[in-house]
Amino acid sequence: MEIIKNDAEIEEQKEAEAALGSDAAVLEESESGILKYELIRPVTYDGKEYKELTFDFDSLTGGDSMDVEDELMSRGHAVLVRTADSMYLSRMCARACNEKVGADIFRLMFVKDCNRILAASRRFF
Repeated sequence: MEIIKNDAEIEEQKEAEAALGSDAAVLEESESGILKYELIRPVTYDGKEYKELTFDFDSLTGGDSMDVEDELMSRGHAVLVRTADSMYLSRMCARACNEKVGADIFRLMFVKDCNRILAASRRFF
């Protein structure tokens, strides 16, 4: 996987990492919609420890988005702005994750990991 970034993207990532703290995790994006993220703190989910997660956002469809919205609406949660809604984004990330995890993994993550993954996912939607 080749990572290609222009100067503006590199500067944007540096600013985001500076705002989130000096212990920045490895975050790699490719033009193909793949996000590879090395967790600052490993997370245990369903008895398995994860140190890294890979998300394939290009594998998602409009049906995935509508299904997530339907699920949230059935729980009484209206999605007003998809890219600003952490519940929507966490469910879409879980669907895009190559590792078989549910959206509830984000509740178990170190807050910096959770926020960085969700922030990075916004660029794909």
